Amino acid sequence: MNLDPNFLSTTLVNLVGESWLDFALGHFDPLVGVSKTLARVLAIKKESETAVSIELQPNKNWIGFIPGQFVPVRVVINGIVHERCYSLTGRPHTDTVQITVKRHPGGRVSNWIADHLTVGTIIELGSVAGDFILPSPLPEKMLFIAGGSGITPIYSMIREILNEHPEADIVLGYYSHQATDAIFLKDLQALQTTHPSFYLQLCVTKKTKKSDLVNSRFSDQQLQSYCADSADRATFVCGPAGLIDAVVAHHEAAGLKGMLHKEYFGLPPVVRAADASSEITYLKSKRTLETREPTLLQAAEQAGLKPKSGCRMGICNTCSCTKTEGIVRNILTGEIDSGESSRIRLCISEPLSAVTLDM
Repeated sequence: MNLDPNFLSTTLVNLVGESWLDFALGHFDPLVGVSKTLARVLAIKKESETAVSIELQPNKNWIGFIPGQFVPVRVVINGIVHERCYSLTGRPHTDTVQITVKRHPGGRVSNWIADHLTVGTIIELGSVAGDFILPSPLPEKMLFIAGGSGITPIYSMIREILNEHPEADIVLGYYSHQATDAIFLKDLQALQTTHPSFYLQLCVTKKTKKSDLVNSRFSDQQLQSYCADSADRATFVCGPAGLIDAVVAHHEAAGLKGMLHKEYFGLPPVVRAADASSEITYLKSKRTLETREPTLLQAAEQAGLKPKSGCRMGICNTCSCTKTEGIVRNILTGEIDSGESSRIRLCISEPLSAVTLDM
């Protein structure tokens, strides 16, 4: 008889199914999974007035990550499974995993994690993804620009750089509504003390009587004030659409577009005319509905459908779907897609005409 564990596992899966086997094994150890990556909450740390870091102990199915990447997190709220994507902010190549979650107004999952997640809870992790990572070889001089929770992948990247290259030449412009909302601020200040070649500039964007050039929103003049040689640096920016658009415009005007790496955290507001509506046809569901929702993901959810989604901001591709007909606009880039049988991301696609989806 073949008693090889892999053979036995495969045989059992074929006999009873993976879901049933996961359910049965969970009664003996909730971290055991045939292929699912499950993780136990070990600690919860307050990082700012609006953010917490969650330290996790994953099971053997965890395969690691590259600084800058994110992971889908699945939690059960009121009996319903919800999935969102969060940046990995711990150190790679360790036995534990860390994610950092910032509260958002109306954020069903982020606010639940901040308020209700407890030590000992078991959650499920999806497949690590994301191409907002450091290039190889590493640029000689680097500029990082972060806004709000966009600091989370950037913090992971900077810490890893300084761990491997303690004298790396790095400038970080960190834009936060107010100092109490700045995630990892004390850790970043400690890195600046330990590594003189790392310069941190906190830019508080909330308007006050003490507002000045530095404590304001991004501008060419402001960038020059804290990074005079920005044109000589490879630039990495992550944050809300307004910040990224301003940085992109600066680089394009200076002819530096090829030196810019970016990742959007959050979507730009979509303003539709009061009478604007689109007819959406769902082929597999055999339904056709009128919607005034700004994105196809919101339209599907309003219609009572439950499309898979993760980050909800155009990064993870979980909500990718085939559009068989119609015209949509990418709300991040402004790109218009009128092709047939094209793959689109529902969360960042605004319908501009009647649209047919293979869902």
